[in-house]
Formats: sequence, structure tokens, C-alpha cells
Amino acid sequence: MTFLEVFYNKLVKLGLSVSLEGDAIVLVREGKHDLNIRADPTFEEDYSRMRGARSQSFEPETRILQVNNSIEVQLIALALAQGPRSRDPFNLTSTNGDQVVIGPSTNAFAMSLLEADAIPAQHIESMLFRIRNTPVKNLPVSELVPRTYSGRFKRKGKAIPPGLKEMAIASIRSSLFALAMQMDECLEIWQPRKYWNFNSRSPGEASLQIPKASYDTNVVSFYKVAKSSPYPSQSFLAFYNCLEYYFLRVAETKLHARLAVVLNDPSFKATTGSLDKVVSIVKGDERRSDETEMLRNVLDRYVEESEMISLIERVEREWGESVYTKKRRVFGEDLVVSKQPGHVIGNVAKALKHIRNAIVHSTDRYSREECHVPLSASEDIVAQYVPLIMFSAERVIFGTSSS
Repeated sequence: MTFLEVFYNKLVKLGLSVSLEGDAIVLVREGKHDLNIRADPTFEEDYSRMRGARSQSFEPETRILQVNNSIEVQLIALALAQGPRSRDPFNLTSTNGDQVVIGPSTNAFAMSLLEADAIPAQHIESMLFRIRNTPVKNLPVSELVPRTYSGRFKRKGKAIPPGLKEMAIASIRSSLFALAMQMDECLEIWQPRKYWNFNSRSPGEASLQIPKASYDTNVVSFYKVAKSSPYPSQSFLAFYNCLEYYFLRVAETKLHARLAVVLNDPSFKATTGSLDKVVSIVKGDERRSDETEMLRNVLDRYVEESEMISLIERVEREWGESVYTKKRRVFGEDLVVSKQPGHVIGNVAKALKHIRNAIVHSTDRYSREECHVPLSASEDIVAQYVPLIMFSAERVIFGTSSS
């Protein structure tokens, strides 16, 4: 099979009206002239060389390509809404002659992504937009195949050593640190992100209107930081800030209410016994002011238990997993959220506080299973709890707004 045939099959799967005629794909476009997508000799040579390699494999789930003694992985930019500032490749070599190249992916990697249906959705959309709207009549296939950024490790010589993939990943990670430190280019190896894109909006909520309420600017700022962060751990902490902002206010309101019951009693007199009662209320409030209790007070005040239960059911249904309602070990502690009325808010408060601690406490005093490491698989664990804390933060913003 040629790569042009691979590309043709991809366009058919995408629902385009195409035909394969010799060394070109003819795309019928309604209201426009047909588009001829030509074979690219360089791409065909690279595809044939890759398929004929002594050792060749591509793992769609990790996006790792091996061709003989080289390993190539997809990279993502860590800067918000940016790709790498330089499109020129960075070449790094070791003292023993191994090489790492950081830059636009090779033809082989781009073709492997497309053949395995592993190209990011936004890249496919860009490709389709160009195919449907380009004013030209002829394009080489190489101009349409989506490109990503990649890191490629090549072992010196022709031998394929044992543990090549692990060796390559370690060298690429070290090279990425060197780029971050010396060139201010921050990239990371791509990882699957099953839990990172939960949509908290229900169908039919897309219409935009000027809200009738005015919202606390400071809390909205935390919320925007949370929504714009590409990392679940950063989002989680910013959403937590939305709740934490009201810890003292809610605690003081509860204390004032308890004191008012005593002080506003017509029979109250400033006797030793009565004053001792006031002191006892204040001291009791201090004992109750641990952070988990303060978080629970905020949730109790602004979050409807039935709405939280509905959210939990929707998230678990969408992900096909009991991520909350089944007890499991999370960062060194057993967590579970019971849907039994009267228990939900307390369980959620405990879980959110524990996740927050795992993110913040990164000291080596803690076992690695008990704390979060950025850009590792633990981001997925944090991401599972983002829907709960985002929902809670939104209810706090609504509940503290003014009309």
C-alpha cells in the first residue's frame, strides 16, 4: 500500500467525496472546482522505508514510533495557548554519539499518526478546513498531513540495544529540561488525558446573556485562572481558592448566629455564668475551625446536596467508572463519596481537602503515592476531582453575588 492510498482511506472515513485516480486523489467540492491531491515522492519514499525497516512499530495509545534504532514521541507545549517559539529543530548530542532532535515531527511520525487515527482532533479540523476552502486546484499530500512537535532519539550505530525505548525516553526528558533551562522552551511528552475535558455544562446552556447579578471580582479572577490552566492540578488549586476565599466569612457568620442566640436573649445578664457561656461558644468555634470543617461549612452554605448527587451520577455515567462512589486508594488515603443524604457534602469536603494537600505537599517527607507530581500520571487523578470542585466554586460565586 502507498501512503497516498492511506490518505485516501482516511478522507473516505471522514465522509469526503473522493476518488483515487493514478497518483492523485480527486476531491469533489460542492460549489467549487475539484481539488487534486498529488502523491509526494518524498513521503512515498519515507513511507516505504518505514514499512521496510528491520524493526518498526507505532503505539497509538502512547504515540511512540520505533524505526530501527530510533524512537520518536509526540511533544506538547506547556505555555498557555502557545506552541514552541522556534520551528527550527534543536539538535542535542551525547558524548557517545547518541542524538536527540526536538522539532517538527518527521514524515514517518506524521504518517503513523494519521494511519493509526491518532492525530489530535483540532489538527484534523484544520486539515479539513483547508481541503474544503483552498482556492488552488492542486496540492501535494505533504501539505495536508497534520504535523505535531516531536522528540526523536537516535542511537549511534545500527544495532538495536535492549531497553531502547526506556533509554530514549530518559534522553528526551533530559533534553527537554535542558531546553527549558537554557532556551526557555517548555515542552513535555504527550500523555493520554481521559479525564481532562469533562464538560460541566448541560445541553441547552450555550445561549449567552448579560447576567442580572454582579459577582465578586476577586473570586472570579481565581475562577478564570482555573478555567484557563492546561493542568488539572493548577486548575484544582485555583478553584479551591474560590472556596477558601469564604472560609472566614462563613465561619464568622455561623459564630455570630450562635452568639446572637445568647446575647439577644432578653434574660441575658453579664453574670459570670453567662459570660462563661459566651467564652465557651467562642472557644468551641476555634476548635471547630480546622480547614476541612471550614470547607464543609462553605459547601453546606452554597451547594445543594441534591445537585451535587446529580453531578456525581453524571460524571460517573460519562466516564463509565465509579470514580467517587467506590472506595479506592487516592494519594495514600481511602476516599469514597456516599450518595446517602446527609453524607455527600462531608465526603466531598474531605476528598477535596485531601487532593489539595496532595498537590501542595510535595516534600520528600511524604511517600510518592501520597503527593502529586506535576506532568505525571497523577494529573489524571487530580483531573477526576476537578468537576466536583469546579461545580462547588461556581455555586459559591452564584451564592455570593449581588443583584
